[in-house]
Amino acid sequence: MNLIFEGAGQVSDEYLNLNIGALKRAAIDAWMNSHSNGWWEIDGSHYRITGGDATVTRPGEDGEGGGDWDGNFFLTDWIVDGSKDEEYTSAFADIRTRIDNALKDWDHNLLPKPKNIEEDVEQARQAMRLLSTAASTSGGATTGGGEIAGYLKSLNQNASSMSGQSMEVFKAKFINQLESAISGYRGIALVLGNATAAELKIWTETRATIIDSVTKTTTAFNAAANDDSVNWEVVLKVAGAAVSGAKAFLTGGLSGVLEGAAAGLTLISDMAAISEKEAAKPDSNNYEGIMVAFETSLTDLSKAIKSEEEQIKTNIDTNFGQVQADKSSYDLTAAVVDDGNPETKDKTIFEVTDDSQVSVVVINADLANGIIDVAMPGVAAELAKAADQIFFAGQTKLRRPDGIGLGTNGPSGEIYDLGWRAAELCKDLEWEVVNGAKMLRAIIEDLGVQDSSSSDKLEQLQASLNEGSGWDPWD
Repeated sequence: MNLIFEGAGQVSDEYLNLNIGALKRAAIDAWMNSHSNGWWEIDGSHYRITGGDATVTRPGEDGEGGGDWDGNFFLTDWIVDGSKDEEYTSAFADIRTRIDNALKDWDHNLLPKPKNIEEDVEQARQAMRLLSTAASTSGGATTGGGEIAGYLKSLNQNASSMSGQSMEVFKAKFINQLESAISGYRGIALVLGNATAAELKIWTETRATIIDSVTKTTTAFNAAANDDSVNWEVVLKVAGAAVSGAKAFLTGGLSGVLEGAAAGLTLISDMAAISEKEAAKPDSNNYEGIMVAFETSLTDLSKAIKSEEEQIKTNIDTNFGQVQADKSSYDLTAAVVDDGNPETKDKTIFEVTDDSQVSVVVINADLANGIIDVAMPGVAAELAKAADQIFFAGQTKLRRPDGIGLGTNGPSGEIYDLGWRAAELCKDLEWEVVNGAKMLRAIIEDLGVQDSSSSDKLEQLQASLNEGSGWDPWD
């Protein structure tokens, strides 16, 4: 499985191998220059005072150690206050601690990992494929549709094999609405894929920004330590990542069109992207100015992540509300059997107890059997698969330290709620399709039969289905 963003894997590897030791050493080098107004010079593993024999050991390449004093100043002690060893070892330790504190919340193991998020992106992609009502044109795993399109086509074509007022209502209220409802579920999978792909891009670019900040700050400290020109420019690459990531999800043949019940949903990829911006540059090209710019860049990065995640949260909340407001388009429980008789009007197919309550005429038994035994069970089986995929698509883990972005879990709660609702809708419709086929079979077998055994069978089936699927997408 490859990350959907070119170079994302490389970014993760670079992030794991960030040379924080080099940053600490460069910072201490710059501090020595700033602290002494340029009197200290780097001499291999030591700092040497200009015009004197005093030296201070330099930290190793890992940024640790150093600060041991040897020799004397040719000047007075205005450069150093207190014990010479204590002065430098303490200062070096403070610099290392300051860098550690700036980076403590940005440890690789504390942040959402792009490779893990990518698995949820792929779950959404596969859910979309399973729920696509358009036939596959390429046969690829990420393009076209799954098996459900063929079953829906057979169902619609063979529906003419049965007629009668009750059957016509069942066709209109249930069979003919299946495609729209399933397209709605696919739309929710698309919304989830948009959101998780946006998060994938955010956390890929977060790592890239930190790599950039650490690398450029190290270079700037080295320049300051040697009185060279300092060029510190860090771009907050995470700005605009949500929309960019959402758009990337639609590559590879996936359609971003929202059809059927999903027509009222909205996509992050259609939003206006937040413009990239540069982190504030150092206000002075010395140790303190560069250090403050480095610390501020990480604070600004957290704010940029928050702005991006607010776009995602707002989009998920809006779509959750849209689905809630349009229940009848997503939940086809209104499979009404209506023969015009006031005593039997507005019954669902699951409430029929005998053929006197329905008016069904079987015109072609073979085609009717195709609906009941093949097409409807086929649709149900694909819905069952999609329910699992779409549930896992909503399981994305976005935990991080509380001060970053939207907080500890980011928008993962909202993503989970929408994924769970879609999974329940799929499971509920799966049950209705499976048992709708069973009821149709039982009704047909009961038509015109005078003995009680067939009628009893229909009543028993109706009684067993009376409690419904057990799935409540609206709870």
